[in-house]
Amino acid sequence: AAQPRHADLRVQAATAFYHQFTTPTNMLETGGVYAGVDGTAHTTRRAAVYSDLSIWDVFRTAMPLMALAAPRAAADVAQSLVLMYEQGGALPRWPQLNQYRCSMVGQHANVIIADFYLRNVTDFDVRTAVRAMLQAVLRDQPHCSRGSAALADWHGALRYVPSDNAYGD
Repeated sequence: AAQPRHADLRVQAATAFYHQFTTPTNMLETGGVYAGVDGTAHTTRRAAVYSDLSIWDVFRTAMPLMALAAPRAAADVAQSLVLMYEQGGALPRWPQLNQYRCSMVGQHANVIIADFYLRNVTDFDVRTAVRAMLQAVLRDQPHCSRGSAALADWHGALRYVPSDNAYGD
């Protein structure tokens, strides 16, 4: 097989880097207005309020890269998660537009926030973020039947989460 040329590798790397930043979606409209997870319009002075975060897919790779390559955007992601907690009562698992989606188990938003903070991305409401993170692991999320407390009970008793109960069904 032919070896790729150096220029080809640069194009591939640049393309991959570009694709990395096609999501999440900036929900801001003109004048800093966005639709909150509480169903009402809010305003902000931040550059972005993000949603469409496939948190389970990106918490290990894409978000740490964002913290390194685009710390301002990472701070806006962290604050967006905080806003979702403030408006909806819990950190999201997979926010889509201005709605919670409970398509994954676990509290991976916690990992994103903690990783950002450890990488010196701190331009967000850290105190509220910590409260949200503690709530996420100690109490069920009000918008999601796939609760943390139930998962902790199953895991504590069985040492695994049974597949027929993984989503609280």
